[in-house]
Amino acid sequence: MDKSTPLVSVIIPVYNRAELLDRTLKSILSQTYKNLEIIVIDDGSSEDIKTIINTFGDGRTVYLKHNANKGISAARNTGLAAAKGDFIEFLDSDDEYLPEKTERQIEILKKTGADVVYCARWICKNGFRKYELRKRWFCLLQQIMMKKECVEKIGRFDELYFNTTDDKDYVYRLSKVCRFEGTREPLVLNYDTPNSASKKLINLYNGNKLFIEKHTDTLPRKEKSILFYKLGRYSMKVGKIDEGYKTFLRAYTIYPFNADALRKLIRIFPLFLFHRLKRKEGKKD
Repeated sequence: MDKSTPLVSVIIPVYNRAELLDRTLKSILSQTYKNLEIIVIDDGSSEDIKTIINTFGDGRTVYLKHNANKGISAARNTGLAAAKGDFIEFLDSDDEYLPEKTERQIEILKKTGADVVYCARWICKNGFRKYELRKRWFCLLQQIMMKKECVEKIGRFDELYFNTTDDKDYVYRLSKVCRFEGTREPLVLNYDTPNSASKKLINLYNGNKLFIEKHTDTLPRKEKSILFYKLGRYSMKVGKIDEGYKTFLRAYTIYPFNADALRKLIRIFPLFLFHRLKRKEGKKD
């Protein structure tokens, strides 16, 4: 293999949403960097994913299928096991890479000798784009490229994260043992789609709770406070009022400079008090 153009494996898990996959695959096939292996893992879809892939007629695409829906973590693990590339990228089935994404990240990895490189992204919603740069492990899986040997260092995805937050767990684990470099260039388009698994609040609630429990001993205080704040918001949205208030309180206690947590505590205290009184009255009846 020509070391100047190493093989890059792009792992794309998909569960239905066939109407969006066409756009995603076009963004990969349009990359300025051409030495690609595109691994699509059909995670037990009821829709005809293979036909969409076949319409492109591109020999770089590998199609793998689970007989049943095993979850996004399991699908990504299937992709990792099949990957032959020296470098690995990930993309969700409703998002896109900008044409120079792979080429730019290869350049940065070669220039810096880093293990992982991340980029900024565009968040696309209702026809508008919003720029966002998250550094190191706060970035999304789609924003990184990593050397394949990183997998040997940290292992596979944790399949306890069935539908969401597995990317946060994986990038955090990478950050503990791998050298990161980044670019402020937005090279990824993340679409805020209504049927996105990441928008299912109960999944976000469960996933973030599991992440905090798993990594509570290694998270820095400030970052742990931010995560508890986010968990508090998800708790409130799924109707867990008491838990939400206590989680905001914990976020503030861990890091008293978390102004967002303090404002939220003040704002929802009347609701928390009303909820507690109402529950006590219910017990009396």
